Amino acid sequence: MASITQVAFFQGISDLDLARFEHRCLWKKVDEGQTIIDFDDPSSDVYFLVAGDVRIQVRTAGGREFILADLREGEFFGELSAIDGEPRSANVTALNRATICI
Repeated sequence: MASITQVAFFQGISDLDLARFEHRCLWKKVDEGQTIIDFDDPSSDVYFLVAGDVRIQVRTAGGREFILADLREGEFFGELSAIDGEPRSANVTALNRATICI
């Protein structure tokens, strides 16, 4: 069974009852090439990469895409929309099979 204690970001936190947050976590497995977040999506979720790799890209007005970063297990993404409440400014695609805690 998936647990928030598997998320690297939360490991080592001893003074917080992580079990209180378990019900708020959505676990998702994605396949290679699958879009996880698309540009202009309205969601404000934060995604924690428990396994696998993803690529973050931005699209220009002319339709070109630029790679901003490749993220690995233990990293997170989506925090900008969670902070500013704006639609997504980039898209995120799985580079291989990945497990994500949302």
